[in-house]
Formats: sequence, C-alpha cells, structure tokens
Amino acid sequence: MVKNKKILIIDDVFQIRHNLTQFFSESGYFAFNANCGMNGLEICEKITPDLIILDYNLRDMDCFQFLERLRKYENNLKDVVQVNNIPVIIISGYLSEDKIRPVAKKFGISGFLHKPLNLTELLREAELVLGEKKKYSMEMTRDIIVVDSELRTAKFIAGYLGQFNFNITICLGPYDFMEMVSEVKPDLVIFDCFMNLERIEKFDLYEMVKKANPKAKIFLTSFCPKCKLLSTFKYLGFDRLFSKPIDLMTLESEVLDLLKKSPTPQKTGTPEINIQELCQSLPTDIAKS
Repeated sequence: MVKNKKILIIDDVFQIRHNLTQFFSESGYFAFNANCGMNGLEICEKITPDLIILDYNLRDMDCFQFLERLRKYENNLKDVVQVNNIPVIIISGYLSEDKIRPVAKKFGISGFLHKPLNLTELLREAELVLGEKKKYSMEMTRDIIVVDSELRTAKFIAGYLGQFNFNITICLGPYDFMEMVSEVKPDLVIFDCFMNLERIEKFDLYEMVKKANPKAKIFLTSFCPKCKLLSTFKYLGFDRLFSKPIDLMTLESEVLDLLKKSPTPQKTGTPEINIQELCQSLPTDIAKS
C-alpha cells in the first residue's frame, strides 16, 4: 500500500543506501537515495522529501554541515512559499546520542539510531516522525515482568518495551519470578517456555500471577513452533503465544493494545485440566521437552 510519503536516504556506503531504499519501498514509501551531501541537497530541491535519513559522516561533509545548508535553503524558500522544515533521522556507527541531543533542536533533528541498524526500529521511528504511528500515553504506569532464562533476550525485550514508559522487571527463572510477582503485582507477564508443560503446571504460574493481580495478562514465548503449542497454551491460562525469534512489532502492538486501557477483569483460579492427558495429546518432542 503506497503511503504517498517520500523518504530520502543519504549515505556514502552503497550497500546501506541500496538496502534502506529497497526496505522503505517495500514498506510502501517512495524512497530515494544520495551518495553524498551535495547530491542530497540537490534532490531536496527537486522533490522536497517528507523525511531524510542521514548518515553522520558523509564523504563531502558531516551531518551538521548538511543540515546547516538544508535549513538555510528552507529559510530562503520561506520568503516565497510556506514550507515546513524536513524532519531528519541521524544514523551513525560512531556518534553517540549524547552528542546529538544538545544540538537536536538547533538543527531540527527528529531522531537518532545507531549502526548496525535494526530495520524494525528504524521503520517505527520513521512512522513516528511522519505522524503515522501514535505514541501511546498511559493513564497510569503499567508494570511488566519479563521472565526468560537468557539475560540477553530478557534485556532486549525489556529495552524495546521500556521506550513506552512501562515499569519493567527482569527475572531469569521461575524462582526469581516467585520472589518478585507478589511485590510487583504485574499487569503483564511475558514468560519464556523454558520448562515443559508439566513443570509449568506444577509451578502454577497462572494462579501465582492472578493472586498478585487478578486483571493481569500472561504472554508465553517459546522456540517451539506456534502450531504445536497453539491448541494447548490457553488451557494453562496464557493470553498470547509468541514463537521465537519474536516479531517485536507484533509484540509491541499486542502489549500496547492490551495496556493502553484498563484490562477486562477475568475469572481467577487455575483452569481445571488433566495435565497428563494434555501431554499425551501433544507430539512426543513437545510433551517430553
């Protein structure tokens, strides 16, 4: 679906220009690219992009020199027609955000991302800058517990969701979780299925979460194919199932839709289920994993 928005990518590395141009074209934008600052300025005069994604260090100038010339051109143009400054997202493998923040307002910088780029994060940032995706404002702070045996995965999920001002607690196993859940009283638990189904039943995750907060939701993540767990996870009280590697945009959408409004109260208590029968109905590699 064409969004009728023009994005200009300015980077002196061919592969980066090519990949980003293709990525944004496939995402529904009109994407253009330039290999240096002067070329980028010439394109701006011809097409007036809605967004510029600008590399910090170009072969003929740095991003600040480019922005000085761009803003000067825009100011001169305002004497003739009414125009708005083009928003710019800076990308860099060298510069830190601390260097950008003090001059962001002066140069009209709307965002900053580190290289190597996370394309999901870049697309989301572009959508925010272009006003195509709203920043959710929570009526109250929400608490999320991320339970994962891999610290890197837990920190990655927590870091991504942390941008929405949630209070996030990381637990690296069920026993850490047991100590924290009654204290945090989470609105949402994102729980990694690193235990088999019988152990989850004995662990009594559902009852523990609902006792701390009857309105809480539980998301399950697993490396098992979604189709193999889809028919069973709801019996254990989970609300959503995500296969790893997790699609962060899908997770973001589910979390925000869930927590931007008050959760609907649900009946507490563990659903009655014979876990032995459930495991026997599963494929052998899942039931015994």
